[in-house]
Amino acid sequence: MMVFSTLRRGALRMTFAAYTRFWLKRFPHAVRIESTNACNADCAICPRRKMTRPVGFMNMDLYRRLIEECGRREVSTVHLHNYGEPLLDPDLFERIKMARAAGIRHVRIFSNGALLTPAAGARLIESGLTEIKVSMDGLDEQTFNKIRKGLDLAQVSANLERFVRMRNEKGRRLPRVGVVFTQTPQNEAETPRFLEHWQSRVDKVFVTRVHNWGGRRRTGDEGKPAHNPWPCPRLWQTFTVLWDGRAALCCMDYNGDVVLGDTNRQTIFEIFNGEALARIRSCFFRNDLREVPMCQTCSLHHRGRARRGEAGE
Repeated sequence: MMVFSTLRRGALRMTFAAYTRFWLKRFPHAVRIESTNACNADCAICPRRKMTRPVGFMNMDLYRRLIEECGRREVSTVHLHNYGEPLLDPDLFERIKMARAAGIRHVRIFSNGALLTPAAGARLIESGLTEIKVSMDGLDEQTFNKIRKGLDLAQVSANLERFVRMRNEKGRRLPRVGVVFTQTPQNEAETPRFLEHWQSRVDKVFVTRVHNWGGRRRTGDEGKPAHNPWPCPRLWQTFTVLWDGRAALCCMDYNGDVVLGDTNRQTIFEIFNGEALARIRSCFFRNDLREVPMCQTCSLHHRGRARRGEAGE
């Protein structure tokens, strides 16, 4: 039985390898551009206090080059967030307009909602943004305060509902508005009530499970992860650029520990098809992740959520 299982896993990896060679593009489907890694919160599920890289904002010249390349390569989705609060970036609205002008069909941000003021909301609607997701993680104030430290539930809720009203009053369909509830042992009992409350107020509610940031943070939800025989498709489908231009392994690499290249000197195409990423992809095909320990215990890969899609994608 063990031999059969091993052969089956090997066959699955070979099938996936063939699929990636013949069907997946040589350019990512989605590019995540971190305009800033600054944040106005100290959330319990975020490893922010462990981040050692500097806080900063992406240079507009670099951003323009990235967006122009994405436009030429017909990238369908650009996420203007990674590890920070995008509404802290004073150039965010201009960045969104630039991305839409370059032909990017989907331009998305992920926010904590605290800075979604009437002025910011109006500018987002006019910018061409196609989707905003706001993390809530709690319906009761006590629960929210334990997880979303430094934020105020009443303020975030009011900001979000007002934004939806503003969009509707302008007769706009975009941006689509989603609310994200990340389940933890502290809040999972609130899930049904959270869904009932928000489903009629926003376009979509996303419920996901807390992850371990590439095995580098305890979640209170530990347990041996289920085996996932498939290589992580993020390595073939997505691309993450930190604010300083370095290309990180993926959005789980909050500290930029695994750097694939530098977009200040290289194109996205060169890095995406480069030796560093090819070597890591090969590790997955061999089922030997010793070179990328971050992936060995990553809960997203082992649960298969990367394949199904996370709320933050």
